Amino acid sequence: MSEPSPRPRALARRRLGVRFVPLLLALAVSGCGSDPDDESRVPQQPPLPPPVSAGATLTVTVDPTVLPADGESTAMARATLTDARGLPQAGRPLVFTATLGDITWVAVDPDDPTNPFPTRCVASTGSNGSAGCTFRAGFTPGNALIEVSSADLALSSSTALGVD
Repeated sequence: MSEPSPRPRALARRRLGVRFVPLLLALAVSGCGSDPDDESRVPQQPPLPPPVSAGATLTVTVDPTVLPADGESTAMARATLTDARGLPQAGRPLVFTATLGDITWVAVDPDDPTNPFPTRCVASTGSNGSAGCTFRAGFTPGNALIEVSSADLALSSSTALGVD
């Protein structure tokens, strides 16, 4: 009797290899298409506003500049934040305070009895770099100092409002 030829063994190895090649390819390809930078899978935080350079300016205006001391009259205090190049800075929180009377949000209804007319107002700058709050005069005459400061920058500015 003759010994079995080595061919069946080689054929068996080839068949085994042919069976595992698709499996290996499937495993290798299964990782394809998953982009580690794919942002659609991970919830993203809203982007922070870009940093404001050292030469930023904050200007404050009030209109009108004098109010009667009647407890009802209002004036709009507006602040504008720009960077060193004069470009508006959007999305920056500003804090408005007053030394006389009250400051309140523009959108708050002054006739609403639940509105406490807080002594400070926080507003974020819009795309034009401006934010505003309404100042309501009290019954005490004098000069109100309207001060605005940046909550995230070491920056402040002020203007005066007369209450007669």
